Amino acid sequence: MTPPANPPPGGPHDWLRHAESDLHLARLGKDDPDVMRNQLAFHAQQAAEKAIKGVLLRHAVRFPRTHDLEALTELARLAKLSWPFAEDEIDALTPYAVETRYPGGYAEITKLELESAIGVAERVVRWAKELACPTEISFPVQIRDPQLRQACERTVGCVQGCPPDQLPVLALLDAWHWFRLTEGDVSPRAAEAIEHLLSPGLRPALREWYRRFGDDMNENALEFRNRLSRLAGEQFGH
Repeated sequence: MTPPANPPPGGPHDWLRHAESDLHLARLGKDDPDVMRNQLAFHAQQAAEKAIKGVLLRHAVRFPRTHDLEALTELARLAKLSWPFAEDEIDALTPYAVETRYPGGYAEITKLELESAIGVAERVVRWAKELACPTEISFPVQIRDPQLRQACERTVGCVQGCPPDQLPVLALLDAWHWFRLTEGDVSPRAAEAIEHLLSPGLRPALREWYRRFGDDMNENALEFRNRLSRLAGEQFGH
């Protein structure tokens, strides 16, 4: 799955977009004698760092504000995420974040070292795209409102473990709750979410959603299920 061109700010896809931008800058300058290698190595390190953080965010793993790639990769391993890299291979990028970023106090970075750094960053970004964007989710409805569409994309990008056919239902339910909370009962985005939930294309997935959970929901969720049941003319959850 390719990350959206304009992903929700701060989401996993947004982190990957920034990682790819850093990687592109590192590639652009590597053969330019007027661009200093330490600055390009910084962008290579940033590409790897942001890619790893995007994956951690996608899998709901909290991470500190750090440039330490060793610490970030340890979080990935503790979360049992696939990690196909040697430890020293990634750790070698960490000094490029701060130690070589400013004048003085570091040895000159060679062309070979820069090419190695960019190569590592490329592999990390590819790995991150596979883990952060694993599945192409097809919505059986056309979402008209841009804000509603972005809210649904944000949910899809941050949730794991939900069956693919149930993800559109989860995304629209989550969006309905959000826009009703922020815009009130007259929210046009909340109304469109209900419209799609009850559409013929999503009705079977909605039935299955409520069949799975039965009455094991909080009071507000049960009230909304009953509201949808009245609108649909059928009882969900049985």
